[in-house]
Amino acid sequence: MNFQARHLVCMKLRMMALTLTLCSSLGVSAAVAGDFLGADGVISLVKKTTGSPDEQPAKPGKEEAKRLMRDLDGFKVIRSKLAPEEAVDRWMGLYDRFLMLPSDAVKSQQLNPFGQGNLDELSLASLISAIPPPAAWETLKARVLARQATEGGTQETVLRALAYLLTQDTPNLKKRSSN
Repeated sequence: MNFQARHLVCMKLRMMALTLTLCSSLGVSAAVAGDFLGADGVISLVKKTTGSPDEQPAKPGKEEAKRLMRDLDGFKVIRSKLAPEEAVDRWMGLYDRFLMLPSDAVKSQQLNPFGQGNLDELSLASLISAIPPPAAWETLKARVLARQATEGGTQETVLRALAYLLTQDTPNLKKRSSN
């Protein structure tokens, strides 16, 4: 159950508790108390109102993230068998799909400097772990540099820095880090 649904349930339970308190302090008759739902009734009402987790539709971003993770895993299996151009084209497509996901669909947008983290969940680390093999890195760098760089676009800047790092292009990497 997401935060909003839990918040709604808590608010309803608080309102019911307040209503019961008011009713008892005002001396409401036993006939009205007979209308009390009980725990099973409250749970049933909550499920009808918020929908059980099984009934709630999955968020589109989460579904696309799952598809992208499956595609990344599939790409990792075949990337070394592809021509460098094909491997780069496919990885760039996966990269672009990653950028289009809403942020709540991705585990973390940050890299852990002390380890790889969980590469079984979609994250920036899992995307980078699927980079084509070294034979394709010069092609990757050429494709990255050919992309339209947006002014102040962090994603493109990081992608360019990654291409420079992979190809050991120290002069451009230093130039990038000094900007």
